Amino acid sequence: MNPQCSKCKAAMRKYNYSVKEIERMRNDYADLKKEAEKPAEDKMDMLAFLNKNYPTAEDFLLSDVKKKYKETFGIVKTFDVLTEEIEATKLFRVSRIHNVYHVKRLSNNWGRKEVRKDATSNLLP
Repeated sequence: MNPQCSKCKAAMRKYNYSVKEIERMRNDYADLKKEAEKPAEDKMDMLAFLNKNYPTAEDFLLSDVKKKYKETFGIVKTFDVLTEEIEATKLFRVSRIHNVYHVKRLSNNWGRKEVRKDATSNLLP
């Protein structure tokens, strides 16, 4: 390859990027395997983790959860694994809006309609 050719330079950049991405994915996979092999008592419950880091937040990003989980435990989890663990708590729901994953806290009265009195009801006998 001629290193002066712009197409050759682009091909080399693409190759180097691909090699780095493959290495990153292999490292992430190795971390996931190590985490799966750990005994259960070393792992923190996902519900406790979410309540500790997001005590009052109603809506937050799944990417933020992934980043904090990695900082706390040094373990990289994929969005699929995090989604499965978060939804298993039954107190949080993961939704995808415009290709951005959001974690929403389910409130106690989720799905119920609030009954309101309007001003005209006071005028009726």
